[in-house]
Order: sequence, then C-alpha cells, then structure tokens
Amino acid sequence: MQSGRLRALAVMSPERSAAFPDAPTFREQGFPNLEVETWYGVFAPAGTPPAVIARINADVNAVLQLPDMRDVLAYQGMVPRGGSPEQFGNMVGKELARWARVVDKAKIKAD
Repeated sequence: MQSGRLRALAVMSPERSAAFPDAPTFREQGFPNLEVETWYGVFAPAGTPPAVIARINADVNAVLQLPDMRDVLAYQGMVPRGGSPEQFGNMVGKELARWARVVDKAKIKAD
C-alpha cells in the first residue's frame, strides 16, 4: 500500500485504523453491521484463585502500557485495550453469541 500498488478499501474495525488512516471503515462505506476485530486474550483454567487472576491481569495491563509494546502492536495495526477480567469475560461472551448466530444463520456444520 505504501508503494501505491495496493489500496485499502476499508477496515472492519468500528474506528479507522491508525495503521491505515486513509482507509474508511465498512460502516462509513454503508455497511453498519460489518464489523470484525481480531483480538487476543489471556485465559486461565476454571477455579484459578482470584488473587492469581488479579495478578496476571495487572501484569498484562502493565505490559500493554509499555511504549515498546504499544509501538510493536501499532505497527501491526493493533490497539492495546487491556481492562478487567470482567470486561474481558463480557466481550468474550458477546463474541461467542455473535459467532453462534453466524454459524446458525449460515447453517455451518462441523465435520
């Protein structure tokens, strides 16, 4: 894209990407329901003590604030968000529900 040989038509995130500021969102292109983001998270086994979860969460949030980490993620077009275990759990629940609807509507079956 930097050479001009490719052009980004749109990004699928709700906001424009800092990595591709000239690329509109699909929402801006007239597709308000076409929104997909890649995300990464840290999971722990059920029954992990709350103190351990709190420590892991604090450490991950601290790392996401490091300038070097933010630079690496920005270069890859990612935005570090961090947050609480509860916020992450809510987001994962919404993602599971969304993709369950997609699978159901498309009649996707596992082989």
